[in-house]
Amino acid sequence: MKKLTVLLCTVLTASSVLTACGSNDNSTVNNAPNSGGNNAKSDKPFHITMVAEQSTQIPKEDNEIEMKLQEYTGVDFSMQWIPGSAYDDKINVMIASQDLPEIMTIKYSPNYISYMKEGLFWEVGPLIKDYPNLAEVSPLHYENVSVDGKVYGVPLFRSLARSGVTFRKDWLEKLNLELPVTLDDWYNVVKAMGEGDPDGNGKKDSYGIMLDKIFADGPSSVVNLLAVSQGAPNQWGVEDGKVVPSFYSQTYFDVLTLFRKLYSENLINQDFAVIDDSSAGTTWDAGKLGIKVGTAGIAVALQGTVAKTVPTAVVDVEPLQGADGKRAPAELGNNGLLVFPKSSVKTEEDLKKILAFLNKLLDEPMATLLQYGIEGKHWKNTDGNATVIDEDLFRLEGKPYRDRLLAINPGGKSIPKDMSDLERKTLDITVDNLNYAVGNPAVSLSSETYSQKGAELNIIMLDAQVKYIMGNIDEEGWKKEIANWEKAGGLKIIEEYTEQYNLIKE
Repeated sequence: MKKLTVLLCTVLTASSVLTACGSNDNSTVNNAPNSGGNNAKSDKPFHITMVAEQSTQIPKEDNEIEMKLQEYTGVDFSMQWIPGSAYDDKINVMIASQDLPEIMTIKYSPNYISYMKEGLFWEVGPLIKDYPNLAEVSPLHYENVSVDGKVYGVPLFRSLARSGVTFRKDWLEKLNLELPVTLDDWYNVVKAMGEGDPDGNGKKDSYGIMLDKIFADGPSSVVNLLAVSQGAPNQWGVEDGKVVPSFYSQTYFDVLTLFRKLYSENLINQDFAVIDDSSAGTTWDAGKLGIKVGTAGIAVALQGTVAKTVPTAVVDVEPLQGADGKRAPAELGNNGLLVFPKSSVKTEEDLKKILAFLNKLLDEPMATLLQYGIEGKHWKNTDGNATVIDEDLFRLEGKPYRDRLLAINPGGKSIPKDMSDLERKTLDITVDNLNYAVGNPAVSLSSETYSQKGAELNIIMLDAQVKYIMGNIDEEGWKKEIANWEKAGGLKIIEEYTEQYNLIKE
């Protein structure tokens, strides 16, 4: 706090604009709902100022979108924007000075988590059930931003389970194959696409699948997506009461063995350990790649790019599944969260008014406003669907609010977008994936050892996977690499995660 005070003194003049952010004119009387969105009559509207990170040009004050938000919710609402490059520093200054707005957008990161633990923000977990729109989303949205089992804010919602397989349907039909399900299927399909001349040029110059240097990094990596589809944990799992990494599982190892076999037969690109995803993108665009495993939403863009080279290409997308059916790794499901400082939101009654305001933002009129902008200006209604009129204007005037005010509506209450069959299918897959989402039990756990050594330990295991796929080590060598990871701090992380996980579960 001493450091923050010094920082405050040095930047106070430059950041004087932030004074308005802390405006907490709670002398105004609420006419916003106490819970669930029911208005209570009063003399003046309840005042809410929100601080958000600026990613584009700042919208004009008293613009149409803010005016419509105020009109619908009955709240005197305004946004204060801070450039992204200075956001964290200025938020720390505001916290040090206790000059805070009613709503702040923050990241789910160690610095802000420490503020939650210190009690700077209201806990909202027990209250969410009283707000239908906020409560109807998957519990994973809230679990993924919890701290010691408690929820201190409302997530900036994003899709939780976006995985899918985009593929050249015309290639599968030509080769008389089905989309792969088991790992044996994956081998057979990738082999056929690499050796069966699916593009018909008489050359062996195509790939069924390609890897890049982040092939095993994160929930959306190819290895994690395939492993989860076959039954492995999503990055971390619980086994015999312990929180353990997914690479402990046999299924994860089987996926690596698949890629080892494909690599040894030159059926995947030999430079996978050093190339970026853009290289695989170039190969796809050239009509030389059959399958991309990633987010379902990329299918529309991939259809457009390959069609420039191969106008007859037929692109399709399906959910990932294994022998036991569909399984999709859950992602964070947020782009940070909205928190409510106790220094500016003085009472639980005021907190409930703010939650009611956010709840109303997920009603159909507000969800549509935030998703598409102003009807007749940014979009038009075409047979009950939203058709974009001016994408550039919406990006300037509407997108800042969509990105900072609950973003994507998980409840789907906005009117549907006018879209192609393929785009509609990607959306349906993303929604349906929620029924098969596999959570990561460690996503909201903290480990001092991981904070200190996580990057180093991740490199140990990434290098081990590269060496195994390339054939530089065998199964015994793989087990030795895991032992090295354990000695370097991995066992300590398991211990810390397990202790915290069991405490929360109690």
